[in-house]
Amino acid sequence: MLRSLAAALMLAFIMLLTSCGADTPVGSSKKSYNVLIIMGDDFGQQELPDVFTAGTANYTTTPNIDALAASGVVFDRFYVEPQCGATRNSLATGQLPLTHGNVGWDGLIDPTDQPSIFRGVKDANPRYATGAFGKIGLWADTTNETAALLGVDRLAGNIGGAVTDFISWAESKYVNGVVTVDEVTSTTYLTDYTTDAFESWVTGLDGQPWFAWVSYNSPHQPVHDPVDARAATTGKTCNLTSPEDCFKAQIEDVDAEVGEIVATLTALGELDNTLICFLGDNGADIYNGDGKATMFEAGVNVGMVCGYGPIVSPGRILTTELFSVQDLWPLMQQAVGGQAVPVARYQVGDPSIWSALRASDTGWGKERFMVTETLCDRGVVSSVSGEAAYRFEFDLCQTDIGLIEFGVSETTNLCTDSTDCSNLKGGELTAYTAMRAWVDQQVSQHPNVNGNFGKVY
Repeated sequence: MLRSLAAALMLAFIMLLTSCGADTPVGSSKKSYNVLIIMGDDFGQQELPDVFTAGTANYTTTPNIDALAASGVVFDRFYVEPQCGATRNSLATGQLPLTHGNVGWDGLIDPTDQPSIFRGVKDANPRYATGAFGKIGLWADTTNETAALLGVDRLAGNIGGAVTDFISWAESKYVNGVVTVDEVTSTTYLTDYTTDAFESWVTGLDGQPWFAWVSYNSPHQPVHDPVDARAATTGKTCNLTSPEDCFKAQIEDVDAEVGEIVATLTALGELDNTLICFLGDNGADIYNGDGKATMFEAGVNVGMVCGYGPIVSPGRILTTELFSVQDLWPLMQQAVGGQAVPVARYQVGDPSIWSALRASDTGWGKERFMVTETLCDRGVVSSVSGEAAYRFEFDLCQTDIGLIEFGVSETTNLCTDSTDCSNLKGGELTAYTAMRAWVDQQVSQHPNVNGNFGKVY
């Protein structure tokens, strides 16, 4: 009798430990969630008319992204970098381009020298599996050493970034730190490949918690009709009435892939335990005004939608609070049950997205400055929004600052440079003074910044 009771108690204890282990990291009582970052390429607010305040009316129909928004929180002022490589590096490292060294198109970082969000997740909770699928655009090679340094258990896609043909592209794979495919031409439609690779991986995890980055090349050029691509007719030219029609078709096709992923996670019984966030890497290329590669709102304020899993009080739209791609680093750590620990040389990130998702009033979204950067030869290096009222532009090559007021015009300068802001008053002057001090601090910490954007620390 006593032996039976002891055995029963031991079994219950073991089951309790097993249950806790599935949800929490060692030393923590906080519940953890699977995390999925879905990224569209050249995908801004204008392309999602039913989600964001800046959406172009009736531009596209995206029921699955709309449903994600309804299930969660819309971040209406979520800033990225104006070029894809810089944004992807900022997401992967948790740092500003000024720090990680990539301020342009090419998304290549040195994994021996830079932080990795995949390692960051594993540091926060070692039980997690990690995967990257589709357009990675971060690393220059497919070596076993690189895979191990990144902390990626499974990688499948095109590591180089953009492709010239969606049905003829260079495929690479890492499986548990070993290269199994090294830039071999694939004829599978890249959008389908990206979804299928993720679904195959997550289905085989058998309940292990996971973090994944699913990054679609679409709707990036070459614009094409997904119907033609799936029929292997063409993955690089548009046979519809206009290129913009193909652009819209690619957007709606990405939305359908989001729906397929949600259906898969539902079938696996994991949707309610998964945080899904959707965002673009920069604004649209040529069809919606001053977008990609510009410092205008259409280029860098892509917005973000997060739904399912840990959301409290779904259906909220945050229209004034400031957030940035660098904030995803602490979000990942918190979502997997760990603590938000800034990475080395981390500058602007704030663990505020998690608090916003949980609807806890802890000062989230109160960052003073939001920073994006581009190349010196594009005129303006950085655009900064402060205190929800002003937009700053400053050139780190010259350390000059312009102050632009939101709601007036993005081309209306209230002051033109660092010597012409004496007429500012009240909140404008307060915001400018703080920004001036911030820029001076950055320049003093990075003495090689003037015209020399390499790895500066």
